[in-house]
Amino acid sequence: MKNFILVFFVSLIWFNISTAEEKEIIFSNKEEAVNAYQAQAISHGLADKIMDTLKTYIQESHVPFMFESKDSKIKFLPDTLLSELLTFKAVSIDLNNDDENEVIVYVSGNLVCGSSGCTSYILQGNDKSWKVIGDFFPGEDLLVSTSKTNGYLDINFDSKKYLCKFKDKKYQCN
Repeated sequence: MKNFILVFFVSLIWFNISTAEEKEIIFSNKEEAVNAYQAQAISHGLADKIMDTLKTYIQESHVPFMFESKDSKIKFLPDTLLSELLTFKAVSIDLNNDDENEVIVYVSGNLVCGSSGCTSYILQGNDKSWKVIGDFFPGEDLLVSTSKTNGYLDINFDSKKYLCKFKDKKYQCN
């Protein structure tokens, strides 16, 4: 009977390991809106990055050119709406098997992306206490692996060219 129970548990564990699959996330294919949980993660975890972007918009990019000065006679409103400066796409996924979803956020917009793409951020926390535990660029497509480092799932990005592993309390990518 002991052997039967042992074989049963070993086969159950093997089944769970062998059926685990990688999860591919391609943000350009995502059409759905950010949900309330993800919005809370974004607003608290990326607050400094959002404020820096708005500061650039107000002080350097658009607003200074709305007013007549000795250097400029431009009197028209900016051609980029504030709502287009930052857009967010997100997925919620438990990366460390603690029954709490982390949020992977793809941030795009005129002031935050370059010719090679935009950045994605990995956020961890709850309620109003969120922090960035990783970022990668370009961040449009990623593959959450079944492999783990220090209890966190590894993440491949940019068509598997790069790998992020969890080390020293954050994801480090190479």
